[in-house]
Amino acid sequence: MCELIDRLCADHKNITIVLDFINDEIDKFGFTVAPSTELLSDSLRYLVEYADNVHHPQEEIVFYQVSIHASQLGDIVGTLTAEHDQIYQDGSELFDWINGVENRQRDITAQQLRFGRDYVFLQTRHMQLEESTVFPIARELFSAQEWESIQSSYLMQSDPLFGDHVEPEYQTLRSQLDEFMPNNPSSAS
Repeated sequence: MCELIDRLCADHKNITIVLDFINDEIDKFGFTVAPSTELLSDSLRYLVEYADNVHHPQEEIVFYQVSIHASQLGDIVGTLTAEHDQIYQDGSELFDWINGVENRQRDITAQQLRFGRDYVFLQTRHMQLEESTVFPIARELFSAQEWESIQSSYLMQSDPLFGDHVEPEYQTLRSQLDEFMPNNPSSAS
């Protein structure tokens, strides 16, 4: 009955691919190979629209139930919840910055590049913490009835980038990620 946790973990693998791609593109700034600000923008839009608005709310439901079962994880759940807010704020800010660069309204600064790398690091560490603490507890402690209740409390929404049907606005990014993934150690699927 851990279908939701399995889906969240699958999302994490996909999000990791996007984060690795973002890091790779950030590393291109200042070198002879120019990064694609359009693909960076699409990547960040995906993280803000899907990860922050669909994936994280589903995790929040699990967090709430875990905090009921395992009060000793209250601090970790609190940290993860606060990080969701920080990830959303940072992702939105990075998205706005990349769009400004793409539209030639902003310059690329070392500070913003560092901010982008820090965003990728925060997301990666955050997912590792979820998978090493909260998710195993949820798998172990939740009853079939609780899983049923949890699953009925959210709307299943297909991943617009990695789902069976890639949304038109993500098709170029998906094609690029398909080329990027064979070289990516995160794509062990």
